[in-house]
Amino acid sequence: AGWSAGLLARPHVLACVTFYAGKPEAMASLVHDGETGAGPKRTLTWHLSASTPDGIWIECRYAGTSVVLRKRLPAGVRECAVTFNRVVTVDGCEEIERIEIR
Repeated sequence: AGWSAGLLARPHVLACVTFYAGKPEAMASLVHDGETGAGPKRTLTWHLSASTPDGIWIECRYAGTSVVLRKRLPAGVRECAVTFNRVVTVDGCEEIERIEIR
């Protein structure tokens, strides 16, 4: 008795991204097959040549919440690249600077 609930006015910053072969619930996460970069920046690349009946999905996780956003990528997507800043971390993961879906 006497307690009330509230929300903090804090932004939920993107912390992690995962690509899946099929729906994320199946937990078939894809491993990157390319890496470039030097110093604090690095880019991981996923080449998506194999097709799956349920498609390729992206899942985004955010700091400060247990909510995740998931979306099936369009059928024509063949490559995904994520650029990280190795010196900055968000919720224990390297900071994501850019996501490119081609």
